[in-house]
Amino acid sequence: SRFTAKLDRIDDKKIDLKNKEDSVKLVAELEKEKFLVTSVDKKEKKKYSQPPFTTSKLQQEAFYKLRFQANKTMKVAQQLYEGLPIGDEGNVGLITYMRTDSVKLSKESQAFARKYILEKYGSEFVPSMPNAYKSKKSAQEAHEAIRPALPLREPDSIKEFLTPDQYKLYTLIWNRFISSQMTPAVFNVVSVNIKAGRCIFKANGSQKIFQGFSVVYQENEEDKEEEKLLPSLETGEVLDLLKLNPNQHFTKPPPRYSDASLVKALEEDGIGRPSTYAPIIQTIIARNYVKRKENYFHPSELGIIVTDLLIKSFPRILDMEFTAKMEEELDEIEEGREKSVEVLKRFYEPFEKDVEYAKVNMRKVKGEVVKTSEICEKCGKPMVIKWGRLGRFLSCSDFPNCRFAKAIPTGVKCPEPDCGGMLVERRSKRGRHFYGCSNYPKCHHISRRLPSQSDEDTALEVEDV
Repeated sequence: SRFTAKLDRIDDKKIDLKNKEDSVKLVAELEKEKFLVTSVDKKEKKKYSQPPFTTSKLQQEAFYKLRFQANKTMKVAQQLYEGLPIGDEGNVGLITYMRTDSVKLSKESQAFARKYILEKYGSEFVPSMPNAYKSKKSAQEAHEAIRPALPLREPDSIKEFLTPDQYKLYTLIWNRFISSQMTPAVFNVVSVNIKAGRCIFKANGSQKIFQGFSVVYQENEEDKEEEKLLPSLETGEVLDLLKLNPNQHFTKPPPRYSDASLVKALEEDGIGRPSTYAPIIQTIIARNYVKRKENYFHPSELGIIVTDLLIKSFPRILDMEFTAKMEEELDEIEEGREKSVEVLKRFYEPFEKDVEYAKVNMRKVKGEVVKTSEICEKCGKPMVIKWGRLGRFLSCSDFPNCRFAKAIPTGVKCPEPDCGGMLVERRSKRGRHFYGCSNYPKCHHISRRLPSQSDEDTALEVEDV
């Protein structure tokens, strides 16, 4: 049987191969050595179920598993919570309150879940005591975790009454809740050390021997315990070397935020509450501070400028620690440990000074104009680039006498035959970005992506940028 082992240590020290020459030299050295199994460590490992959903975890999992954006997740969850007509039962609320940071469950819901698991999967899937989970220190715990409402209704039993999106989200909540009250999955884990000259290689393998909670709920790829079988190996066994791969690895930049990873970051940094994660994302999209491209957020030119200006003029407020501390102070006011007037005074006095400083010193972006080669279609005067609430646009230089304005062309011709227009970036009522023809309404061409364009002479010429 074949398997892969990775280089772990050289001369019992951390690997430090500085260049390709070092790697090539080591490969030549290893090709002459024997590969000897020095230890085989076998043990059982348990993988425990995850707690039922909080708001942030529901938004993250709905993104990974269903590709739902945070706003859509909350919209569908609201429908399930408020109630839907379920046959003869009438209007029925199907889940508990969906804005929560608690992972606690009522004893009644745990009893329902344990009875269901026993009947559906058998006694080996029911733990001796109900699984209990501890919420984060900052959790307010005003509500239970998100779970199906009682009495329990299996997703398939009510599927005919739900829309596809409602069914998908309810099933996700159901599976997470049921799995949270099940026994752990069990793996046989094998770790092997292999010595070759002055080098130590390691190989790890695992095999699931009991499904436990995973019979109901499969975790994300990033959290998934992968099964990787190793052949039966014995200490002292000599192995045949098939191939040495001197692969070079580069440090990758962190990926762009998605709905899921941004919600996770907000929660970890103490910014916002379960009720505000989705609105925060909607706000930065609606104001054109970020653009969503293939489910990942890219900062817009407007967003970068606004952020830079705010950080320079209001460094204290733009500090993430300030936002998290403010959340704590609001909690302390609610609990009677802080006086609201004192908290407001501590905030307002330095803030007032920052505002006065910004009035005098902040860059006046709205007053900036960039001359272009474009001519106004209405009055024949030159067009200039200005900044608006949603970003840059072309405006007649004779404003306010002439109010003609239009979007900045991308430099890409409209692909429709005999059109002659240029593609411009537009926004739908929902805040989604797309490309439309400058000849609209004569031409109705739209596309989500910008086609490639080689004609450089179609680009807009600007001066004094």
